[in-house]
Amino acid sequence: MNKGIVAAGHPKTAEAAAEILKAGGNAFDAAIAAMHTACIVEPALASLGGGGFLMAVPNDSTPILFDFFVQTPSRHKNLDAIDSRSFLCDFGSTQQEFIIGCGTSAVPGYVKGIFEIAKRYSSMPMKELVQPALQMLKEGIEVTEMQAHIFRILTPIYLAETSREIFEKGDDLFYRGEIAKAVNCISQSGGVVTYEDMANYQVELRKPLEHSERKYADSNAEFDADLYELYKQNLLNHAQANRGTTHISVIDRHRNAASVSVSNGEGCGTMIPGTSIMLNNMLGEHDVNPGGLTGWPSNSRLSSMMSPSVARAPDSGLIAIGSGGSNRIPSAIQQVLVNLIDFRMSVEDAVRAPRVHFHQNEAFVEDIFENSELESVLQAFDSSTRFNKRDVFFGGVHTAKHADSEVAGFGDDRRGGISIAV
Repeated sequence: MNKGIVAAGHPKTAEAAAEILKAGGNAFDAAIAAMHTACIVEPALASLGGGGFLMAVPNDSTPILFDFFVQTPSRHKNLDAIDSRSFLCDFGSTQQEFIIGCGTSAVPGYVKGIFEIAKRYSSMPMKELVQPALQMLKEGIEVTEMQAHIFRILTPIYLAETSREIFEKGDDLFYRGEIAKAVNCISQSGGVVTYEDMANYQVELRKPLEHSERKYADSNAEFDADLYELYKQNLLNHAQANRGTTHISVIDRHRNAASVSVSNGEGCGTMIPGTSIMLNNMLGEHDVNPGGLTGWPSNSRLSSMMSPSVARAPDSGLIAIGSGGSNRIPSAIQQVLVNLIDFRMSVEDAVRAPRVHFHQNEAFVEDIFENSELESVLQAFDSSTRFNKRDVFFGGVHTAKHADSEVAGFGDDRRGGISIAV
């Protein structure tokens, strides 16, 4: 009998989780191993200097959302004392301005999140959970085509590989020890995060939002007008951005589910002194910090579009799902869930099906639908942008499903994803 299923954005990230599942670890052990590994093999998306969220659904207790996203510092600085700079990233069909510099960093929560998850749910010691990542550091990592593409886009920011030192020590090193002191040194040269900000950081344990899905369409229906309107209204007021986010979905043989999304923004371009850990640039991200470099609320958790989710399907299936893709995240997840639950597609077909996205009366569409009504749908918008293939713009919905003792998964190939059953 299969022990579990994992879907992630990089083969090595998925392999790390699968290795832990094979060794008898639970879904949360596997997610932690994958989080360690993602910092090494997906450094443009995941970093110990960033943050994220993990939806934990144990099979025998209440679900918990671990919020270890970044926190704003406790004190502001004048703009002329903040290190920041802007540059344009080339995405091929368009360019986008990003704000980086050490003054754009918020307090990171990634490390604290790992240790809080481990404290509550791990069945294996941390030293075993970091072994897959440490072994990959020893052997070296082959850069995938997707990672190479991201590195080309973000070349002005990335200067070094991810540090391994923190993997071998506890979170006090990061938040109260030498690394926290090094972060404080950055504040003397244009940063805003202090030693006290690091020492005071806490993971927030939140009650997950729960929603009982109504049937949008039966399995033979065409694209549903109500669903179309819901997509439009949900996303109408969100700014558009292309931040660095990756996602990991794990379900183990006991039907424990872990769904985790993490981000480092684009990275601020500054390493923590004495390490190769790049801090986030979340204070420079307009869609998570619309107030700008001097307009954020003090000592406050920033919001995010990341939406790691777990769904229970009518066929008793358990689905772990999430995505990168900034303001496309909710629509991407929703479309895959509709495909799985309402249209009863396989996991692979549900993830690979063409997607749409609506933003401020503009439609974005993967123009590979076998649907003659697409033209009439697009006429409802002022403008439309068409992609002639599955595109990274529409996220990476890495999905795992466990139903009737069978498992299935699919790593979204829009973002180089992979799934492994063990």
